[in-house]
Amino acid sequence: MNNILLEIDLLGLPVSTQEFAKKICTFEFSRSQIHGLFVLLGLYAGTPRTQDEMIGVIKNLQSVVPTDRETNIDEQVGDFYDGYEAVIDEFYLRSGLNLSFREIRVLETTPSLTIIKPDDNRLLDTSINGVNKLVEASRLIWSLLENLGHSTERKNKSLVDAFLCGIFQMQLYAQSDVKGSKQASVMLTGFLPLVIGQAFKTLTNNNSDYFSGLVNLQVPLHYLMGSMSQQYAEQMWIFQSCLFYHEQKPIGGVEELSPSEWHKWVLDRAKAFDTAYPGGLRPFSESGTTLTTLPAWGYDVNDFPSVDGYIYEVWGYESSGLRNYVELAEYKACLIYVVYASLTSGSVVVN
Repeated sequence: MNNILLEIDLLGLPVSTQEFAKKICTFEFSRSQIHGLFVLLGLYAGTPRTQDEMIGVIKNLQSVVPTDRETNIDEQVGDFYDGYEAVIDEFYLRSGLNLSFREIRVLETTPSLTIIKPDDNRLLDTSINGVNKLVEASRLIWSLLENLGHSTERKNKSLVDAFLCGIFQMQLYAQSDVKGSKQASVMLTGFLPLVIGQAFKTLTNNNSDYFSGLVNLQVPLHYLMGSMSQQYAEQMWIFQSCLFYHEQKPIGGVEELSPSEWHKWVLDRAKAFDTAYPGGLRPFSESGTTLTTLPAWGYDVNDFPSVDGYIYEVWGYESSGLRNYVELAEYKACLIYVVYASLTSGSVVVN
């Protein structure tokens, strides 16, 4: 997909962050969603923290999104900041969370207010009314980014401006309810799905060069593997590289495979990988993660409908209902996870 960003979007960003933003375009994000990602980053950056915590956050983000810290932020965004209360209120409603915000009264006789309230403003994906599986998180956050980014995208402001607007919004929340603003930050970033989660983590960790060098389908898998033990994850990462590279050269056409073709490709490569490491694969029990009733290696895992049904049961995705490229990429990452977990579920390491 061609770069959809304008020159003004990238104004003030270092080259590495510009390349990151262009990489996001290849996942078929809209321009508004890329703006929304930087608003979300600003909401995170503007969250109240201890001085020591803030030093670490500022150090990374000043390298990723350099800003003028000497000028009051309201002076920098006051002419174009529209506020994000309506979309955040609806996100709270659709997240299914039940949080406790400080009650605020202007006068004793007026009704109490809170910085965030559950409100259906019909801005986000109306099919989501709680986040229990990956598919719900992906679709809710997808629509969140679209709406967070509308204002600065429409006004042709930069991604730096979008970032500053997010900071300003969170600072306004904190003026009325410090604890509540911290809860809001956790709420907004606690459901991040695989692709957006890895993109967000890349920005907060100042790791854009690494992200830009990944094959697209490696991005969601990287985030999915984040909770695995180091030894198991290292060996699984070696396996997944076999899906995309041969003798350190990219394998053409792999990312264009349909879900059923992808299943066959991953399964065939897993069999070859198993042969190459006789008795040496770390068992799934050492992964540090839990998947119950895995499709049996050599039996159910060979059957695409069985694997497709398992992915639907665990993560909510099914091959016939994928809506966009991001969902397809996340589905394919889940399929790698299942096949490799099945392969190693009965492994015994021979020392």
